[in-house]
Amino acid sequence: MTPIRTARRLLYTNSKWRVYADDLRGDGTTVDGYLVLVPVHSDANMVTGVAVLGETGGRFALLHNHRHPIEQRSWEIVKGFVDQGETPTDAALRELTEETGLVCKPDNLIPLGSFMPEGATMAARGLLFLARHCQPTTESAQPDGNPSGEIEIGLGRVTLFGQKTLKNMAETSEIEDAATLIGIYRTLAWLEQHHEMTLPGTCSHQEITPN
Repeated sequence: MTPIRTARRLLYTNSKWRVYADDLRGDGTTVDGYLVLVPVHSDANMVTGVAVLGETGGRFALLHNHRHPIEQRSWEIVKGFVDQGETPTDAALRELTEETGLVCKPDNLIPLGSFMPEGATMAARGLLFLARHCQPTTESAQPDGNPSGEIEIGLGRVTLFGQKTLKNMAETSEIEDAATLIGIYRTLAWLEQHHEMTLPGTCSHQEITPN
């Protein structure tokens, strides 16, 4: 039986999220205060944000971000919200440049499907992209911000990894972020399908430094 919501209370809101406590009834049981996060802006399919794995010169860009809730650093692909009136494609290209200093042509942006960050608590869906053949821009992303000058707390430096290193980091739990793992595995599947896998060889990485 699908639970029935009998009450909803707004606990908190900011520019991105509304936090609710829902009372639910179903299968002879009741739950009071079920926590639900609802985005302020989303489309009819609950698409709220994008996640992008950028590729340049055969290597893939990850950010080493500091995440306040877990109080540690996390290897992650580019992620961000879709602004009101913005398409997911435009959001993906914008976030890629803001966070990594890489520019991708729209024709080189490959859709990799959707994902739900946490269906148990978040009424949100994200879209995944692979950004191929990116080029650095003169407006390189800063270690703790983006080219627009708006500081994003915890945003880390960009490092480029080869396919083998990326796969090893995912398999050994050096990468733990869920969206990043999904993006990596879907990217590797896409590359294999298009006969562009180059896994044999040594592991490698290269840090991108700001101009």
